[in-house]
Amino acid sequence: MPSTAGQRGSSRTLRRGELLLLIGFVLGGTILGMLAWQGAPQALSEDRRHSTLLTGPAGAAGLAEALTDLGVTVVRVRVPLFQLLADTAAARSGELVALLDPPVDPTAAEARELVGFVRRGGRALLVGTGVLSRFGFTVQPVGRGDRPAASRGDSVALRRPPGIAQLPRARYVLAPATPDTTRATPQPVLLPAHTDPLLATADGRPVALRLSFGSRGGGVVLAVADPGLVTNRALKQTDAGAAVLSWILALAPPRIAVDEYHQGFGHRWAVVGVTWRWLSSTPAGWAMLQLALAGMVALALAAVRFGPATAPAQRQRRSPLEHAGALGAGLERTGGSQAAVELIVQGLRRRLSPAGGPVHQGDFAPWLASLARAVAEPQTRRAVTRLGWLLREHGGGGDQRVLQAAQTVEDVWQAMRRIRPSIS
Repeated sequence: MPSTAGQRGSSRTLRRGELLLLIGFVLGGTILGMLAWQGAPQALSEDRRHSTLLTGPAGAAGLAEALTDLGVTVVRVRVPLFQLLADTAAARSGELVALLDPPVDPTAAEARELVGFVRRGGRALLVGTGVLSRFGFTVQPVGRGDRPAASRGDSVALRRPPGIAQLPRARYVLAPATPDTTRATPQPVLLPAHTDPLLATADGRPVALRLSFGSRGGGVVLAVADPGLVTNRALKQTDAGAAVLSWILALAPPRIAVDEYHQGFGHRWAVVGVTWRWLSSTPAGWAMLQLALAGMVALALAAVRFGPATAPAQRQRRSPLEHAGALGAGLERTGGSQAAVELIVQGLRRRLSPAGGPVHQGDFAPWLASLARAVAEPQTRRAVTRLGWLLREHGGGGDQRVLQAAQTVEDVWQAMRRIRPSIS
């Protein structure tokens, strides 16, 4: 009874643990599903980053492909700027460093390195980034009427340069930067020696400027306020691509290093980050996440056992009669008539041996000879001789031979049961 009560208690504990595990899986799956549903993509591409690795409407992969087709080498840089700009070889070779409105602006150390790079003669393309304040300009949204600033949706028409038929409406313009007096340590600012307008609004506010630093061998900065000019959508639907490409090709750069580190495509987490963003920002990736979640829930449910463990099947030993029948069937299938005859004769030898005495295995001829000398009846002596003949006839006779051996052993036993010689 105590063992039965203990088994019942352990069964209840097991069921309670399984129930808690199931509830935990259900709650975890529900919370994960709600979080994933909130972050589910609403359109084909919601990634608003202007990266050359993205082919969506807001990406800039089209600009990189166009530059490559025009013979300019485009390199995606996935390290911080101070690692890229620490050497002056990039400045001497005429390399162009591009920052395309990164979601995270470079740090103060990187900005100082970029200022030093331009001071040494380097060239940069800065689109919609806060680093432009280090070169005397800031990016501001366009305004309407007397309002100093407007929402992101406001836009004004651009003044079309010669040869440009259509341009998107500008939403950002460049304005002179005011000195920042709030910082305890002033940040280095490199003011341009010459400012050339490249694109402006209809009322004259600059959207793109070419900033030159120094008369000979000085650096050049292409400052673009509106990042919409470099997107795949603008390059496909308007002539913005022709305008931006003409500004870049005028510098004749042999190579362009595009900053992808501040776009979120760092070297360490590039593959994982791109994969996760694709899964979380596209309908196909969202469907794969849902299937993975459903598979995890199904696997968790399949791993939970509802109820006590099933008792194993009880195995019973076969009866002596069944064992003998199975032994006979095996001997019959293998043609073991010789073994059957030997076993029958061995049984007779065991019965005629003294009680508790050993029964020797091996050659039966000496034992049969001594048994024949011990009997006086001619009929019994002939039966013993017949046993020797049946033992010597290897492989012959089959079932009939086994039957004859059994009958002969029975005849000898009936004749010898009163004599019982001590023969081993």
